[in-house]
Amino acid sequence: MNTIEYVKLTADTNFIPVKYAVMEATVGSSLGNSYIWLKCIGQGVASQADLTALKTAIGKYEAYDKTKVIGTLGSYLVTSIDKITPYASPARCFDADLLLG
Repeated sequence: MNTIEYVKLTADTNFIPVKYAVMEATVGSSLGNSYIWLKCIGQGVASQADLTALKTAIGKYEAYDKTKVIGTLGSYLVTSIDKITPYASPARCFDADLLLG
């Protein structure tokens, strides 16, 4: 049975954090020596104002400032396991995942 785990980086303090899927993990003698291979599956935004501006522009089919969107969909990252936490969508932005992927 395949299970997909969604995580974010512990250091990610954005209003909506970047969402990653765990691809593979290598467990070592400690968490700091254990590494995980992640794939970006959801972009984030830094602030509520940025999210509002994106939603407004997309809702009107207008161009939006792509620098306000954080993360590159499909990119990979290798980090130690102690630098990730489980991903949970912020309750204040329930529909943000639908907007940003």
